[in-house]
Amino acid sequence: MSFGRVYLETRQAKEARAFTDSPNASTARASYKPHDVKAVLKEERFEYEKNKGKARHAGEWWNKKPLGQEPPHTNYRDSYRSHNYAEWLRSAAKLPVAGNKSAPNDGAGALYTPSSAGSRKIGGGIGGGEQRAQTATDGGWAQYRVRKNVQEDGGKRFDIITGYQVGEVGGFGSRAANRVSFDKIAAGQNQNRSYDIISNIKLVSTPMAAVDALNSLQTNAKTLEILRKAGASMNQRSIPEMRSYVERIGYKVSDLNALNVIHVAGTKGKGSTSAICESIVRRMRTVNSDGNEDGNVERSLKTGLFTSPHLIEARERLRIDGAPIAKELFAKYFFEVWDALERTKEVAVAGEYPIKPQYFRFLTLMALHAFTQEKVDVAVLEVGMGGTYDSTNVIEKPVVCGITSLGFDHVPLLGTSLPEIAWHKAGIMKFGVPCYTVKQTEDMEPVLEHRARELHAGALHHITDAQVADMQKRDLGMPGAYQRVNGALAVALCKEWILQRQKSGALIKGEEEAITVGLKKSNWPGRAQIYLAPKFPTVTWYLDGAHTKESMKVCADWYSDEFHALDEQARSKAQILIFNCTKGRDGLVLLKALSQLHKTSVPFSRVIFCTNDAYRPGSADAPTDQVNHTVFQDSELTVQKELAQAWTTLVSENPAGVQPPVEIHASIEDAVQSVGEYAAADETRTPRVLVTGSLYLIGGLLTVLKAEVR
Repeated sequence: MSFGRVYLETRQAKEARAFTDSPNASTARASYKPHDVKAVLKEERFEYEKNKGKARHAGEWWNKKPLGQEPPHTNYRDSYRSHNYAEWLRSAAKLPVAGNKSAPNDGAGALYTPSSAGSRKIGGGIGGGEQRAQTATDGGWAQYRVRKNVQEDGGKRFDIITGYQVGEVGGFGSRAANRVSFDKIAAGQNQNRSYDIISNIKLVSTPMAAVDALNSLQTNAKTLEILRKAGASMNQRSIPEMRSYVERIGYKVSDLNALNVIHVAGTKGKGSTSAICESIVRRMRTVNSDGNEDGNVERSLKTGLFTSPHLIEARERLRIDGAPIAKELFAKYFFEVWDALERTKEVAVAGEYPIKPQYFRFLTLMALHAFTQEKVDVAVLEVGMGGTYDSTNVIEKPVVCGITSLGFDHVPLLGTSLPEIAWHKAGIMKFGVPCYTVKQTEDMEPVLEHRARELHAGALHHITDAQVADMQKRDLGMPGAYQRVNGALAVALCKEWILQRQKSGALIKGEEEAITVGLKKSNWPGRAQIYLAPKFPTVTWYLDGAHTKESMKVCADWYSDEFHALDEQARSKAQILIFNCTKGRDGLVLLKALSQLHKTSVPFSRVIFCTNDAYRPGSADAPTDQVNHTVFQDSELTVQKELAQAWTTLVSENPAGVQPPVEIHASIEDAVQSVGEYAAADETRTPRVLVTGSLYLIGGLLTVLKAEVR
């Protein structure tokens, strides 16, 4: 699959870039390929979603009206519909290039050229038979559909952009011989030619095209379901594949050691621990021996942070100095990796590896490339799934490794017992590299110790109760008592990182201040987060992406603490639960902690079950970053109905338990609308809404609430 990238320039741009040969060469007319059109249209769809109702998009070309019958202007802006976009795009991808004599005479095509005029019909041109529809766009850009009726021309030259003979005086004045076509027709023939022509385009990387291409790498739901049912083990070829991908984009695997990696695995808290580590090391300082008269330049460390999943936009997964990577840089680095893999596809075929890695592995590869190009001083990498076969484990020599609390997670792929899961998580240990972990259950400790010996780890250190207790003296930016454990692990990892870097000759300064401020300023969206949305000023949203038995208990405790910290009047207000869990997780187990919360501490006045879809399937409002091919679309809402039944059963186990009203919705937008209507009906209600069960649910909610990416 090919994804082109384009950017529309002004008339004064170097138009000759559109042609690979001399302007007078006949081969010049075929220099643009259909995938360039495809990318333009993708970018325009993005603009359309932001500016509905404006006549600025190419949807009119999907209109079935006969060529030459210009549709009413209202159709111009109404004919572009997202539900037929995919079909229309497939048609666009087959359009001929300029001057292609083998092209079908269907009149389809797209010409982008600057114009300050409004919508108009243009006559004249070759043999008087040219018909062209034009729609002006904001910013002076216009679109055309062109069909030329070409008769025998005696070898005359024609401008392939305007359709006029060179030197001919027409509606636009005299034509210079800038871009010409030799369309020689046999004597006596009268033939139509279809042209797909784009002018004034410079190839660049666009964020919209990058995310579209990224989504094409998602493993579809059907394949994932087969793997789950088969109880398939993790792909043991994943690390050899990743090594191959690293080499194909121009690196040696050993080059990645220069990223000075802090590698974090675990079941609960690995994202938070990674974020705290980044917050601490970003506030440390180093000294470079260049650029100053006295030879020393002191600066803050530059950090890279790679985590998953994203909440609102895919670029959140790659952070530079704590902030999501800029859209332009995301697109730039994405297509640098994409194009490098395209150029070396023969290597993949010879090695029997896929030409491109799947979604998460590609992002891992892209993160390693971006962090290298950005010259970060330290990269904090959160494992995606497991550890041993995770794509982040391509790193041969991290500075230090960390393993957070372990529990049941991804059972079909990691194993059905805690020791099996521990074996996978411990696979990030490396020869001579120190590793830190928190207190684990008795059946997992021997596995970690065995793996440390097997992999010849530098040492396996355990966070002590005293270290966790010390966090009570610290000001943590992340709420929740359980964050003290994550904070203690993060501090130990950062101290070890400093020690190892100093042994290598690096000068690191400001350790204690960085720890104090880094802990205080640390935050991690979607985890124990309290959010206020301008659209619903009387509603307080409590967000936690808990999705395991252990983390759900922690979430329930956090919400209970928040509830009981309120005064008596505030506690009398409505409490609402919005819940969903991804397919394959045990909803009954996850809901147990919440049902106990309802029965003993925080009575919910209503409970809502919805899908993880931000908007209803097919909605034009759904952003590309929220596309998820890894789950089945279930119009019957089977999972949500099962969850509702499980909730009813759990609450009914207590005879004194009160059954709150239960709702089921097809999208997060519907659930939010229900809460909004409930709050609007009585301004004194000021409901508090706990949203939990899945990070994808949290991301969808923040998308619907129009939260900023942070």
